[in-house]
Amino acid sequence: MEGRGEIPILLAYDYAEAKKLLGESQLSVCVTYTAAHEKPGHGNVRVVRQRQVADGSGLELTVSAEDWGKEV
Repeated sequence: MEGRGEIPILLAYDYAEAKKLLGESQLSVCVTYTAAHEKPGHGNVRVVRQRQVADGSGLELTVSAEDWGKEV
């Protein structure tokens, strides 16, 4: 990817930290939220999947809450 530098591996990063790492890049980022159960989880949201789009201009990140089965 000329002029864009290397894309960091963001798996398991806190989503807020992942956004900071991508903040200065020229990549477009598409975010999808997922859940292990029908009910949403609790706690920090983490990157559980990362995929570069075919033309190399962006990333698709899938994120999910890190805590399941806990009552808040």
